[in-house]
Amino acid sequence: FLLSDRFGLVPGAIAMFQGPSFQVNAGTSFKFLLGNRSGVRQAFHVGTWARIANREESGVLADAIILSSRFDYQAFSIGFSYDVNVSSLTPASNSQGAFEIALMYQICGQQRRGVYCPDF
Repeated sequence: FLLSDRFGLVPGAIAMFQGPSFQVNAGTSFKFLLGNRSGVRQAFHVGTWARIANREESGVLADAIILSSRFDYQAFSIGFSYDVNVSSLTPASNSQGAFEIALMYQICGQQRRGVYCPDF
């Protein structure tokens, strides 16, 4: 959702199911457009997400809060996130979270693939 010509909100959710287990990550990022000189697309994202999962004996629980950031340059992106454990699994992680790094390449825009990717 573009809120101005340089700022927007990017909500998202992913749900994973396997047998009786599930996990849902949901949240939003704030997207800052950095420039569009000569057709070069650049943006910076920062966001907060929540991970909700189920435990067989106690039902649904909030498992983690996820702090994320991402830099986009053209079709490439690099992201960093940190998971802060907020569930009863904290003793297993020694009250420490986990860093994650993501490298992405967007393959949209090629007519032969028939893939539509919105750009905002």
